Amino acid sequence: MAHANGGRAEHIPDTYREDLLREISLMKSIGRHRHIVSMVGACTARTPIALIMEYVPYGNLQNFLKFVSFIRFHLGLARIAALVIDCLIV
Repeated sequence: MAHANGGRAEHIPDTYREDLLREISLMKSIGRHRHIVSMVGACTARTPIALIMEYVPYGNLQNFLKFVSFIRFHLGLARIAALVIDCLIV
């Protein structure tokens, strides 16, 4: 399988195409789930195959987990500070 890339053709192994088509099929069967990035659509009628995914804030799972960890850490500090303040006021 070949596709245009800046006017030049590159060979893509058939196994890559088959893997992508299997992934698309799996995502169609899963549908929407709150813990899985959903597929919005796919175009498989011609090459290159296009897969459209839902928007994910923070770009990727690693950045999202870093953000959540940062927020949890600072919320923990805020709770500790609130407890200290409560103890000082009483």
